Amino acid sequence: MSTRTKPPSPPKPPKPPSRTGTKPRARVPVEPRLRERWIAARRAEGRRRLRVVVVTGAIVVVLVLAWAAMASPFLDVDHIVVKGTTRLTAAQVQAASGIQHGDPMVWLDGGAAVAGIDALPYVRAAHVEREWPGTVTITVSERRPVGWVENAAGPALVDRTGRVLERVPAPPTDLPQIAKPTLVPPVGASIEPTVGARVAGQLQGFSRSGTRSITLTPGGVALGLVNGPEIRLGEPTQVMTKVRAAIAVLTALDGAVVQYIDVSVPANPVAGPVVG
Repeated sequence: MSTRTKPPSPPKPPKPPSRTGTKPRARVPVEPRLRERWIAARRAEGRRRLRVVVVTGAIVVVLVLAWAAMASPFLDVDHIVVKGTTRLTAAQVQAASGIQHGDPMVWLDGGAAVAGIDALPYVRAAHVEREWPGTVTITVSERRPVGWVENAAGPALVDRTGRVLERVPAPPTDLPQIAKPTLVPPVGASIEPTVGARVAGQLQGFSRSGTRSITLTPGGVALGLVNGPEIRLGEPTQVMTKVRAAIAVLTALDGAVVQYIDVSVPANPVAGPVVG
C-alpha cells in the first residue's frame, strides 16, 4: 500500500508589526510656569462665568421685585388733587385726564392725561405731577372770558384769543359784544376774525364793563360804550393808551355830548360833532 505525501504549504506572508507592541512615545515635559498660567486662566474663566450667573440672577430678582412693586396696591393712585379751577369742576378735569383711583402710579401716562385736559375749552395749560407713594396733582390754568358773540345758536363766551369757551343762556352784562364775526364755530374752536377778541382782552376794569360792543370798521376798531359816545381806536394797538386818552377828552368836555371821540392818534384826539 502506497502512501501519498502532502505537498508543502506555501509560506505565509509576514504579519505587520503590532502597534501594541511598540514602545509608547515619551511625553514632552511641560514647563511648570506654563502649567501654572493655564491653571490660572481656567480659574479666571470660571470666576467670570460665576459672575455672569450671579449678575443675571440679581437682575432677574430686581425685575421680579420691581414688577411686584408696580403691581402692589401700595403704589396705586389713592388721591387725585385738582388745583387752579374756577369755571371747571375737579370732576370734569379728572374725567378728562383719564386718571382713576387704583391706577398704578408707575404706569401713569402724564402726557396723555395733559392732552385730555387740554381738550377742555376752558383750559389754557395743564400740568400733571406724581407725588409718591399715591397722590396725583393736576394743576390747571384756565382761560378767561373777555367778551361774547352771538349767532343762530345763541350767545357764547370767548377768550382773548377768540376761542369759544361755552354757550350761555343770556348775554353777560359785564362783557362787551364782539359784533358781527364772520364765523362763530362750535365750542373749543376760534371765531373769525379774532381782532375784536384781542381788543377785548386788552381792556381793563371799567373800560371792559363799560364797553357795550366792539366793532370792526373800515377805519379800524370802534368801541360802543354803555353810556357815552363811540370811541374810534383806529388800529387795534395801544388799546389802553387810547382808552385813557378818550377818558381825558370826556372829562374835558364836562358833560357836553358828542357823537364820537377819535383816538387813533392818542396824542392828538378829536371829538365831534357836539350834539344839541
